[in-house]
Amino acid sequence: MQNVMKSPTSLLLGWVASCLVVAGCSGSPGRVATPTIDADDVTQAALELYDKNSDGQLDPQELRQCPALIDAMSVYDANKDGTLTGDEMIAGVNSWAARGIGAMALSFTVRLDGRPLEGAQIALTPVAFLADYVAPATGSSDATGSGTLRISEEDRPPNVPANLPVIQPGLYSVQITHPTVSVPARYNTATTLGLEAGIAGQNPSGVTWDLSTKN
Repeated sequence: MQNVMKSPTSLLLGWVASCLVVAGCSGSPGRVATPTIDADDVTQAALELYDKNSDGQLDPQELRQCPALIDAMSVYDANKDGTLTGDEMIAGVNSWAARGIGAMALSFTVRLDGRPLEGAQIALTPVAFLADYVAPATGSSDATGSGTLRISEEDRPPNVPANLPVIQPGLYSVQITHPTVSVPARYNTATTLGLEAGIAGQNPSGVTWDLSTKN
């Protein structure tokens, strides 16, 4: 996954979202509360789903079952040994509340075979062990292949302005489709794409998905 620079408008949107939604600025509606998540419970649920050898951690083979955790490894894997322990996962989930992340603007770019993909449809689905805590999000790309992800109006926190696209911190499965362009199944129905939104949201340039029609 590669990050790219965004337009000044996109950067301004990200700053406004950070100011109004996460930190709460003068005259703003105030800080958005972080999702209330029991990190111990969701970690146990994750281990029950993916820890096939019951050793209390997820090795590289087991992690392949959850691309979102693979995306999180650069931060969650504290000792950099390529595995994810229960304690490391608990610390990762707790980091959202520790950083005060309640909601964030997250821009994206989609490229297919090196070219911007206009009209791409992005769907973020919370991983199974967070489905009761985190709302799904969607987005569509413009002529430059770019866009901003957003949760639905019914899931929007009450003190977030209606015109501000935001998502919640969380671990997501990512599906990318297109109404007329054939996008390989590894990016949608058999997706290998995952996202740790709290990590991605710290980068003003957002997230880029470089897709390929080649095997």
